[in-house]
Amino acid sequence: MGVIDRVLAVFRRSPPIDYGAVDPDDLEAYWRLEHDVDQGERRGADALAAALRRWRLADRAHAERVKTALGARHRENPEFAMAAVRVQYERQLARMATSYALPPQYAIPPHGVTIDRYAAIKARLDLGQALHEVLAELALDPPRWAEVDQTWAGRMSPAADAMAGQFLRMSYGAMYRQAAAAYGRR
Repeated sequence: MGVIDRVLAVFRRSPPIDYGAVDPDDLEAYWRLEHDVDQGERRGADALAAALRRWRLADRAHAERVKTALGARHRENPEFAMAAVRVQYERQLARMATSYALPPQYAIPPHGVTIDRYAAIKARLDLGQALHEVLAELALDPPRWAEVDQTWAGRMSPAADAMAGQFLRMSYGAMYRQAAAAYGRR
């Protein structure tokens, strides 16, 4: 349980949330928990019980209380919505690895800017945010941004590895739409 939760519990006079093994400050935890519980339910009672044990949650109702608390805690943060696409992207990469090896250079984020972060930057710029403000948040200068932009655009271009380029274009599109929606609500 986080410090904020303890303080809020004093004022709301309700028992604090038992998050089990979920870090309440981890924006991706909600989405990982959601996926694990959903997959457990689809596979049957034993798989669901294993997923709940992994997260140290008593039952399905406990998982729902944790998810509700995490949603309330983070829903105003655009990065919470972006965490959903990051988790989905990671899972797609893992599944893809069983049948296709992404060229290693495609997995290296230029200047530390991952594809989801790249999509968020592009969406924010398209929403009218000033380039210098967006880059300042990421400690990027314009020359580095130009390199990041050129690198990701190249990886998704028709001249790129066909399978990797298609995967990245599809992932980028979903991430861009999510970022535009998330940052557009600000």
